[in-house]
Amino acid sequence: MAEKVKKKAVRKKADAVKTVQTDEAELKAAEEAVLDENDKLTTAQLVIEMVRKVVFCAALGAFAYAATGLAIYGWDYYSIQREYEQVEKEGGVVISTETKPVNQNTGESEPEETVTDAQGEVIVINPVNKETVPKIQFSVDEEYFKSVNSDYVCYLYIPGSNNDTTIKYPVVLGEDNEHYLRYTYRNTESMAGSICFDYRTNREDPLGSFSSVIWGHDRKDGSMFGALLNYKNEEYFREYPYVYIYMGGNIYVYEMFSFCQHPANGYIFSPYASYDMVMETINSLNWYDTNVEVTEEDRLLTLYTCTEDATERYIVNAILRDVYAAN
Repeated sequence: MAEKVKKKAVRKKADAVKTVQTDEAELKAAEEAVLDENDKLTTAQLVIEMVRKVVFCAALGAFAYAATGLAIYGWDYYSIQREYEQVEKEGGVVISTETKPVNQNTGESEPEETVTDAQGEVIVINPVNKETVPKIQFSVDEEYFKSVNSDYVCYLYIPGSNNDTTIKYPVVLGEDNEHYLRYTYRNTESMAGSICFDYRTNREDPLGSFSSVIWGHDRKDGSMFGALLNYKNEEYFREYPYVYIYMGGNIYVYEMFSFCQHPANGYIFSPYASYDMVMETINSLNWYDTNVEVTEEDRLLTLYTCTEDATERYIVNAILRDVYAAN
């Protein structure tokens, strides 16, 4: 009997030990599970933190890049604006919108004058299109401009509604159409570039062909040919239609009659463009009805600039209305 009680006690003790061992094993397993979960949570947190830092650094880099770009663009605009203001002053550019004075003795306008070009040839304007236009007073020291840059050809002035929309720049003629995309009149490297004739223009008589082409960048600040975008508005187009060019002591007056958009890779408008090709394009694309009759004897001026679409260009066409001596 005593032996049975002893064995029973031993079994109970063994069961108790086994239970304790099982509890310890379960507890250990639970602890290990918690540690594994903590490790997983820590890893996830590390990944999240890493991603957050990467995103922050990327955003900071993008901001720094954008800020640097804006600073460069701002400085480029400021320095080039100062440069052109300086050459305008040093070049003795004086523009008065007051029309040429009448004869003080008779009280009548001066009689029509005969004007010659640099070669001494009389400049003839198709009498069908010649009409009375505002003859502003306009003077330029061309010798100064030629001394600064031998590629200088003429000085362009397009009146606008205010100083920001007025276009007035020296115009150059380079050996190609690439150099002056990134260099100013003073040959300063700049995104603004220059106002430039198409390089195929006749250097001896830049405005003598049926079609003369001048191009410039559409700057978002409105400088260079940025102000040409105002002519997308028909009311503005009709209110400020005149283009003045000072060249060789004469002032050429053009009147705008067409505004259109044309593929950038099109070569319709060039110094060697044919009358039929140019007029067919203008008549099919012109935004406005101006009822201007253009003949093969006329002289056209095409102003060419960028659009929001890199594959397109804005084009303003003007017809020569008059030429008169500056003095």
